[in-house]
Amino acid sequence: MKKKMSDKKKLMAYVLNKDPDFKVPMKKIGDILNVSQSTVSTAVKEVAYQKEIYGLTKELNKAKKKVQELNINNEPKLIAPISFSDDEYIDD
Repeated sequence: MKKKMSDKKKLMAYVLNKDPDFKVPMKKIGDILNVSQSTVSTAVKEVAYQKEIYGLTKELNKAKKKVQELNINNEPKLIAPISFSDDEYIDD
């Protein structure tokens, strides 16, 4: 039966592997947590994605706040269609 890692253990695995003060190999982390190296790898990737999503969410919230400060009207703006005259495509 496959063992699942708790969120706390996933975070621990991430810190142990990625933090410059530790740099523990994934195989050793797996041995410590009694899971496979591939499970540790998946957990570390998952935490990295969550960290990136959190950072992007913070950036989006800052941008939203800035837009609100600028008091930009929420009405959608229509873009005028581009028209080309037939003369532009006539080969002489």
